[in-house]
Amino acid sequence: MADYIGDDNNNTYIGTDEDDSMFGNGGNDRLLGGLGFDMLSGGLGDDKLDGGLDGDVLYGDEGNDRLLGGLGFDTLSGGLGDDKLDGEEDNDTLSGEEGDDVLRGGMGVDFLSGGLGNDSLDGGADDDMLYGDDGDDRLTGGAGFDSLYGGLGDDKLDSGADGGNLFGEDGDDVLLGGAGFDFLSGGLGNDRLNGGSDGDILQGDEGDDILRGGTGFDTLSGGLGADKLDGGSDDDALQGDDGDDVLLGGTGFDTLTGGLGADKLDGGSDNDSLQGDDGDDVLLGGTGFDWLTGGFGNDKLDGGSDNDTLQGDDGDDVLLGGTGLDILYGGFGNDKLDGGSDDDTLQGDDGDDVLLGKAGVDFLLGGQGNDRLDGGSEDDNLQGEDGNDVLIGGLGHDSLDGGLGTNVLDGGEGNDTLSSYLGQGTLIGGQGNDTYNVAYSSIVIDNYDTDEGFDVVVDAAPLSQMTGLSRFGDNLVIGNQNIMQITLKNYFLGASSRVDQFTFADSEALTNFVVGTNADDVVVGTSANDGLSGGLGTDSVSGGEGDDVYFVDSSTDTVSEKQNEGSDTVVSSVDFSLSANVERLIFQQHSKDVIGFGNGSDNSIIGSDGDNRLYGLEGNDSLEGGRGDDFLDGGAGNDTVSYASALLGVLINLKITAGQDTKWAGTDTLINIENIIGSNGDDILIGNTGDNVFNGGYGNDSMNGGLGNDLLVGGLGLDSFAFNTSLGQSNIDTISDFSVADDTIRLEDAVFTALTPGALTKSAFKIIGNGGLEDADDHVLYDTAAGTLLYDADGNGAVEAQAFAIIGTGLALTAMDFVVV
Repeated sequence: MADYIGDDNNNTYIGTDEDDSMFGNGGNDRLLGGLGFDMLSGGLGDDKLDGGLDGDVLYGDEGNDRLLGGLGFDTLSGGLGDDKLDGEEDNDTLSGEEGDDVLRGGMGVDFLSGGLGNDSLDGGADDDMLYGDDGDDRLTGGAGFDSLYGGLGDDKLDSGADGGNLFGEDGDDVLLGGAGFDFLSGGLGNDRLNGGSDGDILQGDEGDDILRGGTGFDTLSGGLGADKLDGGSDDDALQGDDGDDVLLGGTGFDTLTGGLGADKLDGGSDNDSLQGDDGDDVLLGGTGFDWLTGGFGNDKLDGGSDNDTLQGDDGDDVLLGGTGLDILYGGFGNDKLDGGSDDDTLQGDDGDDVLLGKAGVDFLLGGQGNDRLDGGSEDDNLQGEDGNDVLIGGLGHDSLDGGLGTNVLDGGEGNDTLSSYLGQGTLIGGQGNDTYNVAYSSIVIDNYDTDEGFDVVVDAAPLSQMTGLSRFGDNLVIGNQNIMQITLKNYFLGASSRVDQFTFADSEALTNFVVGTNADDVVVGTSANDGLSGGLGTDSVSGGEGDDVYFVDSSTDTVSEKQNEGSDTVVSSVDFSLSANVERLIFQQHSKDVIGFGNGSDNSIIGSDGDNRLYGLEGNDSLEGGRGDDFLDGGAGNDTVSYASALLGVLINLKITAGQDTKWAGTDTLINIENIIGSNGDDILIGNTGDNVFNGGYGNDSMNGGLGNDLLVGGLGLDSFAFNTSLGQSNIDTISDFSVADDTIRLEDAVFTALTPGALTKSAFKIIGNGGLEDADDHVLYDTAAGTLLYDADGNGAVEAQAFAIIGTGLALTAMDFVVV
C-alpha cells in the first residue's frame, strides 16, 4: 500500500499492486491506480485518473478531468469542471457534479448522475440507471434495459437498444424509445416522446407535448396541456387527457380518447374506436369500420369510408357518415346527422335534430324533439316519433311515419307511404302512387300530383267511428268521433288533387265522394264505390252501382239502391231502417240508444255503445249490439249474434229469451237467434234445440250445442265441448277444428251412464276401423275413417253404438282427450 501526494506541478503517479491513495493537488496530473482498491483524487488542474484493476474511487475535483474506472466496481466523481468519466467494465457509479460533463458507463450495471451543467450520459452495455439532474442533458441508455431520468432542464433521453424507462421530468425534453419495450414519461414542460419500435407506453404529463408511438402496440397518454399524439403503425391506444389535444391513430386498430378540452381525433386506417369525452371535439374515422363517440360538448364526427358507427352523446353535434353502411346516433342536444352515401341508419334521439339520409336506402328515426328528416334518394324509411317533425322522403319509394306531435310529411317523388296513427298535421304525397295511413288523428292530406298517380288513403278506424262527410270550400272533411277529422285538401278542385281510393277498416275501398249541402238535397253517386252524404236537411241519396257507403244524420233521409248495384252500407247517428237492396247498417259508436231495422235481405247490423234495439227481419242476418244493454231480434231466417268486439269473454245462452247478463257486453235480450260468434276472450256458449253454429274465436272457450245438429268451431285456444243431451240422429254435433293437443270433450254421466265421472279410463276408449269390439269396457269409440265419435252403452256391440259427434278423420285421439262430468 502506498500514498502519493503531488504538488503544484504536473505529476504522474503509478500505483502498486496493493490499495493505493493518490492526491494530484495542483497541476495537470496523471494518476494510474493499478491493482488493488485505489483512491485517486486529481485536485486542481486538468487531470487524468485511471483506476486500473479492482474497485476504485476516483475524484476529479477541480478542472476539466478525465476519469477511467477500468476493471472492477468503480466510483467516479468529476467534481468542478467539464469532466469526462468512463466507467469501463463492471458495475460502476459515475457522478459528473458541476460542469458540462460526459459520462460513459461502459460494461456492467452502471449508475450515472450528471449533476449541474449540460451533461452527456451514455449507459453503455447492460441495465443502467442515468440521472441528468440540472442542465440540458443528453442521456443514452445503450444496450440493456435502462432507466433514464432527465431532471431539471431541456433534456434528450434515448433508451438505445433493448428498451427502457425514460423520465423527462422538468423542462422541454426529448425522449426516444428506440428498439424494445419502452416507458416514456415527459414530466413537466413541452416534451417530445417517440416510442420507436415495439410496444411502448408514452406519457406526456404536464405541458404541450408531442408523442409518437412508432411501430408496435403503443399506449400514449397526453396528460395536462395541448398535446399531439401519433400512434404510428399497429394497434395503439391514445388518450389526450386535459387540454386541446390532437390524436392521430395511424395504421392499425386504434383506440383514441380525447379527454377534457377541444380535441381532434383522427383514426387513420383500419378499424378504430374514437371517444371525444368533454369539450367541443372533432373526430375523423378515416378508413375502416370505425366507432366514434363525441361525449359532452358540441362535437363533429366524420366516419369517413367503410361501415362506421357514430354517437354524438351530449351537446349539439354534427355527424357525417361518409361512404359505407353507417349508424349515426345524435344523443342529447340539437344534432345534425348526415348519412352520406350507401344504406345508413340515423337516430336523432333527444333534441331538435336534422337528419339527412342522402344516397342509399336509409332508416331515419327522429326521437324526441322537433326534428327534420330528409331521406334523400332511393327508398328510405323515416319515423319522426315524439315532437313536431318535418319528414321529407325525397326521391325513391319512401315510408314516412310522423309519430306523435303535429307533423308535416312530404313524400316527394316515388311511390310513398305516409302514416299518421298517433299525431296530427299535414301529409303531402307528391309525385307517384302514394298511400296515406291514418287513424284517430286530425290530418290534412294534400295530394296535389301533376302526374296523377294512383293514391290511396287507408283509415285504420272502423266506419262506426266516423261522424260523417262535409264540404268546406274545395276541401272534403271526414269526421271522427274523437273530435278529429281527415281533410282532403282541394279534393273537389280537380283530378290532380284527389285521392283515388279511401278504405276504412271495415269497408271496401271507396273511390269517389259526393257531399250535399245544408239544404234538402238529392245526391246521386256514380258507378264507382261512392261515399255519400246529403249533409244537413232532409236528403234523398242514391249511390248507384258499386259498393257504396251512406252517411246519414237524419231519420228523414232516404237511401235508394237498385237490385244488383253492389254491397252497400249505411252509417247512421240516428234511428234508421234499411231500404231495399242495402245490406249493412252501422250505427256511429258515439250515438246514444238507437233503433235499427233490416230489410228482407241478409243484413249486418252493428249497434252503438248505447242500449240498442236491432231487428233483422227476414233473411239470414248478423246482429252486433255493442257494449250496452241491447235487444236483438233476428226475425225470420238463420240469424247470428256477434260479440267479436267484446273486450273480454262473454256468457251466452240461446235457451234464454229474456235479458241475460253477458258478463262483458251488457245485459242482452236475444230473440230468434240461431248462431253465436264469440269474443277474443274466454267465452261460454250454450245452444238451444235448433241447429246452431258457434265460433269461439280466440280464447279458451266452452261450448255446449244443446239439442240439434250443431256446428262448433273452437278457434284458437284451449277449448272444451260439452255433450249433455239425449243421443240420436238429430243430435249429432260437428267439431270442425278439434285439436288433440289443446281441446277437451266433456261427457255428462247422466247421458253416458256406463262411464264413471273423472278422467276417461284408458279401457273405456277404443279406436275402431274395420274390426269389431274386443270387450265390454269399450264405451267411447272413435271411427278414424268416418271421423265420428260413438257411444256404446254395453261395450260389446250387442246394442248398436250411437254417434254423438263428428270431429274429423285421422286424429291421434286417446282417452286423455275426454272428461266425464
